[in-house]
Amino acid sequence: MKIVSIGLAGTMGWKDLGVHTLREGFRLPVGGRMIRRELWDMIGFQAREQGIHGIHYDEGQHICPRKSAGAVAGANRWRLVIELLVDARLEAVTAGGKMLRPRHFCRAPMAKTGLPDGYSPFSVEDYEPLFKGEKMVELWEKQKALACR
Repeated sequence: MKIVSIGLAGTMGWKDLGVHTLREGFRLPVGGRMIRRELWDMIGFQAREQGIHGIHYDEGQHICPRKSAGAVAGANRWRLVIELLVDARLEAVTAGGKMLRPRHFCRAPMAKTGLPDGYSPFSVEDYEPLFKGEKMVELWEKQKALACR
């Protein structure tokens, strides 16, 4: 699985991020004349053409134009999403799978949070009132701390 890593040094909007991604991640000379949609369409096309499966943005908090309560609160949720994707992928590889399946997403939160089998946001129909993002991050961190001992 090929992943490009792109370092972000300063605050930028989505258009600037698209230009930076094409220049730094895909090594393509691009000007700023393209509109945001065109840039992101090109990123998708280039990713498929080059066999790239993911883009890692180091210092990704710079994508937000300014710090706000929403951005800070959302950061934990994005971190949780990223960790969940990584853990689901590890679950798939450990199980001998080559593709991510819904069951891998069900098992990853259970392993990381200590939730009972079958009880995850991916297996419960009306999950929103049952799974608060902050609580999931707290459980995730608690389990991680226990694993490091």
